[in-house]
Amino acid sequence: MVISLLAEEPLRFSAIRARIGPVTAKVLTAALRNLERDGFVARSEHPGPPRSVHYGLTGLGRTLLPAVALAVTWAHDHLGAMLDAQEAYDREHARPGRTEPR
Repeated sequence: MVISLLAEEPLRFSAIRARIGPVTAKVLTAALRNLERDGFVARSEHPGPPRSVHYGLTGLGRTLLPAVALAVTWAHDHLGAMLDAQEAYDREHARPGRTEPR
């Protein structure tokens, strides 16, 4: 998800987090660090005030864009089947008296 968000332009941490949706800062920080370590994302600090940090794709990261686009297309094409599978699983694994799966 982060790779596709950075396809157009570098983004600040808060912009990435806002576009991804519900994710903790800790989890997003770990994901960005791993992507940076793997050479897919570059972190750049801009002195302030206010100080800001931007994340952008590297050349290596850009090579992932076609694969990410295929995965997004696949997910879109199979969303209904995935939701059906989730509902069936939740029904099968629900505890009596609970509305959510264990």
